[in-house]
Amino acid sequence: MILVPSVTSCHECDIDLKVQSRMAKVTVYTDDGIKQGHSYHKKCPSCDKLYYYTYSRKDNERTFYSNSSSFPYFLISSVTAFSRQMVESCCAQIEVSAVSFDSLADQYYARTDHTVDKQRIEEMYFIWKLIGTYSLYDEHLVMSNDEVSYRKDIETSCKHALDTMINLSTLAEKHSCDTPGCKEGFIMADGVEKVSKYPKYVDY
Repeated sequence: MILVPSVTSCHECDIDLKVQSRMAKVTVYTDDGIKQGHSYHKKCPSCDKLYYYTYSRKDNERTFYSNSSSFPYFLISSVTAFSRQMVESCCAQIEVSAVSFDSLADQYYARTDHTVDKQRIEEMYFIWKLIGTYSLYDEHLVMSNDEVSYRKDIETSCKHALDTMINLSTLAEKHSCDTPGCKEGFIMADGVEKVSKYPKYVDY
């Protein structure tokens, strides 16, 4: 498979982008196992910003496109991608069945006889969810690498997302219905916790 960005002009300079002849070999994780692909990127001749299949990059910052969740493949780095089907499957298992990243990695090996690092799954999951969150407010996810490990700084991005959501207005602020908890207007950040209409009280 060949991954080429669909962006045609620079988001900052509005200048036509140039496709670079140099390509990168990409490991693509799918439900059927690992496949090999090729990724091409484009470059702005004015500001030197690089544009990849699902994100753009300049210096130490990646900006993921708000519509990248609609693409058939989800490129999280220049050499790593996931099929959208696998991404959605992993998200469902994490959010519905409380499956851990370790377990997902073990399942992948058991099903396909291929290994995937749990950290790659973790990065994929949080980036995917953050893109979905920002797109609700017509914003783009901007992510930097950690200065020490040079890996994507997921923790800082998640904290920034919470601050952003708190400060952004939304039509839902004025919404009120009979659903338990709706009128109180709170955000639950614990993915394992389940809201119950009849909470249990424990005496200590």
